[in-house]
Amino acid sequence: SVETMALGMGEGAFIFNPVEENQTVTLVGEVYQGTLTIDIPSGFGIVSSAVPQAGNMADWGYPAADGDVVYRFDNAAGAYITSTYEFGDWSAPLTVAVGEAVFSEKGAGATWTREFSVND
Repeated sequence: SVETMALGMGEGAFIFNPVEENQTVTLVGEVYQGTLTIDIPSGFGIVSSAVPQAGNMADWGYPAADGDVVYRFDNAAGAYITSTYEFGDWSAPLTVAVGEAVFSEKGAGATWTREFSVND
């Protein structure tokens, strides 16, 4: 069966496949440009970059405060890679693939702002 789900800019989803066969997931959408903002809630949530780029979330200005934690699922290992923000730095790199979301655990909500243009 075909399932359809709409995700807004900066949102993410965790997809559970209960069967042994591989499943195809197709993502389509617009590439937004200009000043892009994502409201990140306090507590636990799923977030992704507003820009379709692979790279390091810290380099992109992810708004971190001491005690914040990001959980990235490593499919090959079948486990989460955890990075905690303490004393102005992350305990592990926050490298993500294009379209990949992470679990975010924040003590206080924040706004993640990025500038993007396909012409840059």
